[in-house]
Amino acid sequence: MIPLPILKDTLEGLKAISGADMGLMDRAGNMIAATGDFNATDAAAALADPTTDTWKADGYYFCNINDEEQPPTILWVEDDGHSGDVVARMAAFQIEKLLIAYKERSDPDSFMKSLLLDGLLLVDIYKRAKKMQIEAAAKRVVMVAQSDAASHAPEYADGIIRGAIHDENILAAIRTHLGGDGRDYVTTLEENSVVIIKEINDGDGADEAEAAARDIAACLGRQGFSGIILSYGTVIGDLKDLGRSYKEAKIAMEVGKIFFDDERIIAYNQLGIARLIHQLPIPLCRLFIREVFPGKGPEDLDDDMLETIAYFFANSLNISEAARQLYIHRNTLVYRLDKLERLTGHDLRNFEAAITFRLAVMVVKYMHYMEKFDY
Repeated sequence: MIPLPILKDTLEGLKAISGADMGLMDRAGNMIAATGDFNATDAAAALADPTTDTWKADGYYFCNINDEEQPPTILWVEDDGHSGDVVARMAAFQIEKLLIAYKERSDPDSFMKSLLLDGLLLVDIYKRAKKMQIEAAAKRVVMVAQSDAASHAPEYADGIIRGAIHDENILAAIRTHLGGDGRDYVTTLEENSVVIIKEINDGDGADEAEAAARDIAACLGRQGFSGIILSYGTVIGDLKDLGRSYKEAKIAMEVGKIFFDDERIIAYNQLGIARLIHQLPIPLCRLFIREVFPGKGPEDLDDDMLETIAYFFANSLNISEAARQLYIHRNTLVYRLDKLERLTGHDLRNFEAAITFRLAVMVVKYMHYMEKFDY
């Protein structure tokens, strides 16, 4: 509840503006705070459970104050014969907003959400952290867990699928796994994703962050959740930097979906050149592709050719090793590379041409992904 002095000051301020006495009481009629006397002669009628949030009885307007965590309370406002209903609604709105603000100041979950969204002043961060006994200088990393379109709920013993995975199921599973010691936080900020703030114990943080991510992914796998992608940002050493780690985790999630679609755990500091391509404007990408591929581009190649290129790059342009893994003769691979050069003008046996082609393939992939969302 709002501290009593603040509540009284608020009611007095509202009275000064409206000219009407008002107060707060519980369902039993006990007064919590008021600017004047409550003189209703028919208290039973006034305190009856109404069918609407605002009602009138015995010369007063009444409003229910909505607060999920506190017993029901009622705001009363003296009817001045003109605008009592409007005053009652405005006063109830003001008090409900105060309730939300005070709960956020003492609620670790709300505090962490505000930090992730960079919604706090620096001085407020340390004051509120101290009040809630949250260590400000601990090493932490922000992770984002998201289910892809192929996800489904775990099977029960009878083999029946109980429906689609919900964020709440993932959130509850991770909270149970991490325990309730107050060092780690699990929350939601956006639809279809769960945010984990994980405290890192020792070392420089990078290896520990990867181990923690794999531990959480393994936990979700054991509980039957499939299709979960887990991304994480860099390790930070101060609460004020949580927002940066969260933004990095979100970037890692999106970049991973574009360029590392086979990966289930994606680290921001391992994105490499994909992170740079992700920052390119689409018009510049189109210009680059037109310059690199004046004729046929990667999207015009068949599956066999694309597979050949992938194995050739994966084996560091080693023709013999790529041919062995493709189960084809070395001359067959040479023939395909010659054909690719005729089609695109790029000989992948040349290091500089190979780099250009590799970048162009990634840019095309990025463009196709972004165009699906009308960017």
